[in-house]
Amino acid sequence: MIKLNEDDFRYLYNILDANITDFDCGAICALENDGVPVCCEVNVVIPILYKNEYKYVNRHCKLWKRFKPENAHDKRLIKDCGYDDIMAICRGHKDCNRNYRSMVCRTFPFYPFIEKNGNFLGLTYNYDFENKCILVGHPGMVNPVYIKQSLKAWNYVFDKDEAEYDAHYDLSRVIENKRRRKGKKIDIINTEGVFKY
Repeated sequence: MIKLNEDDFRYLYNILDANITDFDCGAICALENDGVPVCCEVNVVIPILYKNEYKYVNRHCKLWKRFKPENAHDKRLIKDCGYDDIMAICRGHKDCNRNYRSMVCRTFPFYPFIEKNGNFLGLTYNYDFENKCILVGHPGMVNPVYIKQSLKAWNYVFDKDEAEYDAHYDLSRVIENKRRRKGKKIDIINTEGVFKY
C-alpha cells in the first residue's frame, strides 16, 4: 500500500509547480492533434492518480472524476491499474486548474530512471510518445527549474515509499531493455545536464 498521504501530495504539488518549458509546448503539439495537446488527450493518455492524491484533489476542486470503461480494452486497463491507483479523467485542457494537475500531468513525458545498482540518475523519457510529444528527444527545451523540482519531488517520493522506488526501478529495466533491443541509448536529464546511458 502506498505510504504517501494527502499532506504529501500538497507538498509535492507545491514543490513541482514550474512549467516544463518556457513556451506552451501543448499549443504546438495540439496543431497535429485536432487542437488538443497530446498529454491532455484521453484517447491517448488516461492519467493514473494515487488514491490519496485523488482524494486530495477532489477536496479542493471539481477537476477530476473516475474513468468509466466503455469497452473490453478499457476494462483491461483498469484491471491492470495498481491497487493504490485510480484511473481518472479531467475536464480537459481548456478547463484545467493547473494548481491541481496530477503528478502524472506534472511529470509527463518523463519517468525517473534508476540504474541497476540502485542509483537514481535523473529523468528519462516515456519513449512511447517519441513521435507524439515534441519534448521527447529534445532536452534543450526543458526548463532547468523544472528539472530541479522534478528530481526533488521524485527523491521525496522514493524516500517516503519503498514500493514506489521498486516500481520505478522495474520500469527503468523495461525502458532499458526496450531501448537496447532497438540499439538505442537512454537519454538521462539531471541538474548536471544530459547524457546517454
